[in-house]
Amino acid sequence: MRGTPQYSTFPRLVKESFPNLKTVAPEIFQGSAQYSFPVDVYSFGLVMWELLTREQPFSHIKPMFQIPLKVMNGERPPIPRDCPKAWRKLITKCWDDDPYKYRSAKLNGATNFTTNTRRPTFKRVVSMLDKDLKKNIFGQLDTEEASTFGAKGTLTF
Repeated sequence: MRGTPQYSTFPRLVKESFPNLKTVAPEIFQGSAQYSFPVDVYSFGLVMWELLTREQPFSHIKPMFQIPLKVMNGERPPIPRDCPKAWRKLITKCWDDDPYKYRSAKLNGATNFTTNTRRPTFKRVVSMLDKDLKKNIFGQLDTEEASTFGAKGTLTF
């Protein structure tokens, strides 16, 4: 029948629009954002999960074109119980559903609203990973050495 939508083309359209459905942030699927750092941070959280589990995210979802619906509904890969606390916290922050939240602050009796990104910046991601690395390498034994570890070779963004 002419004029009838061809539903069988939907999976192809989704796959052509988003070649790697497994790492696309929910706001991109919703059409409410353009590619930006928060979108990349979401993807980085999935890369961290892949490193941790040695698996591909959403590999259990068949057919693949259902991934956007699941992601938009808040589904994320399960974080293993033995995941280090610092990594769990960082991955969870990277996967926040709404990368932008508004925080209010009272200043001289007036309420000011400022944009506060829920997903960390990459600078914050590096800082959190660096802090965890120093804690795990040095523990509580030598705080002076830990505070200077990597100072000469620190990456800057």
